Amino acid sequence: MKLRKAILTVLLITFISGFCLGQDAESHFKGLKSNMVHFIPGLQGATIGYERKLWHPKKQAPFFKTITARFEGGVFRSALAYAWNDEEDFNSFYALSISGLTGKGKNHLEFGFGVVRTEGIENIYCCLGDYSWDIYPNLGYRFQKPDGKFVFRVGASHPRYTYVSVGYAF
Repeated sequence: MKLRKAILTVLLITFISGFCLGQDAESHFKGLKSNMVHFIPGLQGATIGYERKLWHPKKQAPFFKTITARFEGGVFRSALAYAWNDEEDFNSFYALSISGLTGKGKNHLEFGFGVVRTEGIENIYCCLGDYSWDIYPNLGYRFQKPDGKFVFRVGASHPRYTYVSVGYAF
């Protein structure tokens, strides 16, 4: 229940901030779409996320071409568990981060940083906690054509460590 409220709150704030920024037609240059939903399947769990484009320069930027805000949530099975049917072996997390994208065209490098709330998952300091806040670093590659709807991502972050993601931009 708390996770559901947190997800709804973050999504509401993200949508409202998009409308309140007063973005005109020229600020939405021909480039990456403003919103993206992505899915990260895995052997031990799954993650779903939403991303919103916050900033894109009207002129050529020196390093970051786009800044985004991302919210992700997921469930993971404990690596120490043996039976899939034991519900107590599933743990969850949700994360909020800011990411910068580099590159032109369809190839982009992602740098991200934020916070993650984990429930029963080891944090990066290798300590188990029932509920803990932790840092959320992200480094990855993104394939997305300008004005394209298909998104493919690979990278490393916490608590997933490595990921392969597919998404839809709109």
